[in-house]
Amino acid sequence: MNWEDIALMQKDGMDIQAHTATHPLINRLSANALNVEIGGSKQCLLIHGYHPTTFAYPYDEGADNKTIVNLISNYYDIVRSGSERLMFLNCNGFKTQPQTDCKTYLPDGSLTYANRYAVRSFTENS
Repeated sequence: MNWEDIALMQKDGMDIQAHTATHPLINRLSANALNVEIGGSKQCLLIHGYHPTTFAYPYDEGADNKTIVNLISNYYDIVRSGSERLMFLNCNGFKTQPQTDCKTYLPDGSLTYANRYAVRSFTENS
C-alpha cells in the first residue's frame, strides 16, 4: 500500500488513524523505541495530511502497560484494544473486570481494564 492508496481509501470514506510505524510487539520496546513507534506514527500521518486522534494497539498489546498508556496519552485521544466482543458505554459491563466508570486509573494508581486508552472491541486476534 502507498500514500495514493491511502488517499483513495479516505476518499471512499475510510477514517485514517494510527497503529505504530512498523507494527512491532510494543511491550518489548525501550522507552525511546516506543516514542518512535507511537509518536512517529502520528508524525508520519501528519506530514502526509492526516490528523490522527485515535490509535490501535498492534497485536492487542499495551493496554495494561502504564508506560505505554502514559506515552500514548500524549499523542492520542482514544485507543482501541481488541480483546472483547463488546465495549460498554460506561465501562461497567465486563464480568471478569468489575469497574463502575471509565477512569484510566484506580485509586492505587493501577490501570483500569477499560478506559479511553483501552477501548475494548473484537478483532481476529481475540
